[in-house]
Amino acid sequence: MKRIFSGITPSSSKGLHLGNFLGAVKPQVDLQAHGECMYFVANLHALNNVFNPEEIYKNTMNIFIEYLAFGVDPEKTTFFVESDI
Repeated sequence: MKRIFSGITPSSSKGLHLGNFLGAVKPQVDLQAHGECMYFVANLHALNNVFNPEEIYKNTMNIFIEYLAFGVDPEKTTFFVESDI
């Protein structure tokens, strides 16, 4: 069984854009049928660009919401936050 591991940085308060969707999220949704998927939000990496912890938290939660809205299935995919490890 294949393992797919990928992450995204929550550095924008504007949410995911079309490039994120076409280049990352859609392929990640499609890969759910082909292996064990583990996707994470790299919130510690966001500290390089965003210096407000509340904004990073909000952006992190918004990414999870957007991934679910775009079709990532939490029954088939492991989601986690970088700082929780």
